Amino acid sequence: MSNYPQYNFDVKSSSSSSKIPLIALGARVITSATLLVSWGVLQTSVVTFDNGARLTYDYYRSYSYTLFAVIAGAVYNLLHIPFAIYFLIRKKPMINHKVFRQIELYGDKQLSDL
Repeated sequence: MSNYPQYNFDVKSSSSSSKIPLIALGARVITSATLLVSWGVLQTSVVTFDNGARLTYDYYRSYSYTLFAVIAGAVYNLLHIPFAIYFLIRKKPMINHKVFRQIELYGDKQLSDL
């Protein structure tokens, strides 16, 4: 037929499947770190003027929204880290159900919109 090697679809490749759980866990850890930095910036945003007046970010309405987004992202992310660790160790999802995958997908989408 041809001299090109044929791919066997019945054999699963171990090199590509082992990277996905690591990337998933790495993304959750990086997200946790950036949320922690965001929370730190929110708490330390104080400006002192020459006349001694102080201005903090607490005075603005967007502070409560931003703080809510950081807290919601941190809680959602911390709930998903054990699933990512299990996925990395066992090489299979803990809950392999269509509804859970949809909740995870739409939850990530909603938090990215915050």
